[in-house]
Amino acid sequence: MDQDFTIIKYLPEETPPKGLKKKILNKIIIRKLRPLIYSVTVALILNFGFLLNHIYRRLLETEGLTIIKIMIQDFELSFDYLANISAGLKEIMPMFSLSLLAVNLILIILVAGLFKRYSAELLKS
Repeated sequence: MDQDFTIIKYLPEETPPKGLKKKILNKIIIRKLRPLIYSVTVALILNFGFLLNHIYRRLLETEGLTIIKIMIQDFELSFDYLANISAGLKEIMPMFSLSLLAVNLILIILVAGLFKRYSAELLKS
């Protein structure tokens, strides 16, 4: 370790390639924030699971699943049918929970992109 430091210390000063400093700083930040990233990932996945369970239970309580099945069976391609279906779905679907689920899914996709981009740095111990 000390040998590497002395080699780096006495290297001649040159201008680094463009973007190298930013890449090094990103790797340092990712390594420092590794526990936080793992914690946020676990929290998002658990939250997603709880929201799915909540929406499923709510649809079971209001018999929304049977209504949705009937709507799918009676499907026809007309504007009146589509208007009726959208009005019916607004009444039986928990919209706030579905919007939270969508936000949670977007965050999970963003964290997955972070993992994909910096997987080498995150997996190093």
